Amino acid sequence: MGETGEIHFEYDRAETSVGPALHVRIAIEGGITTPEQYARAVERLVLPQEEAGLGVVFDGPSPIWGYAMLCHIAHPFAWVATWDPRIAGAVVVQSHWPGVSAGQIIQLNKEEEG
Repeated sequence: MGETGEIHFEYDRAETSVGPALHVRIAIEGGITTPEQYARAVERLVLPQEEAGLGVVFDGPSPIWGYAMLCHIAHPFAWVATWDPRIAGAVVVQSHWPGVSAGQIIQLNKEEEG
């Protein structure tokens, strides 16, 4: 793997209760990172802009300020949600899409992913 604090992002398409979305999984080496490390990783993350009609679900342990950085780069997408394992759903934090609103809980079909 990499150095402690290094952030890894993987994504693919997933089905949700409101249609297809990008499911972005987050992993942090050693479980602890710095704002500077996170900012560099987010700068390197390239979400496919041709998929901007989809929503985005961010999933994985991450600091609140890290999620804020990710939401900023995902702004062009139809909606953005963060996975909450306590409720087994993704909570919408911003939306430009009719029928999807902030605070809505979306189901994510994680079993279909490879």
